[in-house]
Amino acid sequence: FFDRVVARVSNVVFQVYTVAGQRRHKFQRQTVLKGTDAVIFTWDSLIDQWGECIWSLKELLKFYGSRLIPAKLFDPPEVPTVVLANKRDLEDIVEIAKIRQALDTAKLNHVLIYETIAIKGTNVKRAFVYAARQAVLNHYKKLSEKTMEES
Repeated sequence: FFDRVVARVSNVVFQVYTVAGQRRHKFQRQTVLKGTDAVIFTWDSLIDQWGECIWSLKELLKFYGSRLIPAKLFDPPEVPTVVLANKRDLEDIVEIAKIRQALDTAKLNHVLIYETIAIKGTNVKRAFVYAARQAVLNHYKKLSEKTMEES
């Protein structure tokens, strides 16, 4: 099960897919990730969801790892990634530093973390705009490299 939204801005078309994080949706996530230009990973901040979030992160790295990690230290990754640390308005939540540590351990130290409250929309648009901008920049970088090679 997944949702799909299409948005157009000038000559750029964004297709946004959401896939539930439950393990039973593994194959849908794998299918949706093919051809992805950016990943927005929603991290459930509740302490009791830590294990599931780590499992989902490992799954993402298994499917897409080399494309999420920059080849060189200051290069952008092939597929930009943003983490939404969601449910920040609730009690019994994981510290952002702990999420950062998990990302750093996974060699995703370049990934931005946005603290979100999805039901209120807090920081959700900001994260989407960042991910979209990075995807477009990567696309134009590839186009300019291709043009230079043809010259």
